[in-house]
Amino acid sequence: MLLRKLLKNRGLGMNLLASLCLLALFIYTWDLDVGELGRRLLAILLALVIIVAAAACIGWCLYRFRRRTQQDIYPADDTPGHEQGISTDRKQKDD
Repeated sequence: MLLRKLLKNRGLGMNLLASLCLLALFIYTWDLDVGELGRRLLAILLALVIIVAAAACIGWCLYRFRRRTQQDIYPADDTPGHEQGISTDRKQKDD
């Protein structure tokens, strides 16, 4: 049942099946210890988590920096169009 669901979406199912076959080939052909393979996969997963966390932190810092510079340019009460009730998200062009 699970295999049928995975193979329904050919891209994901075939990629998972090919990856499992490759790992089995590593174990069978090169007599790789399953524990060693697990440690290497865990190290790769840990590195991936660190990279994603670093990217998330950098993205959050950029968001805060942009928000701070926008507040410096447009203070809360002095936004362009504030007096006329125009939203700062979509400024109306003067015709």
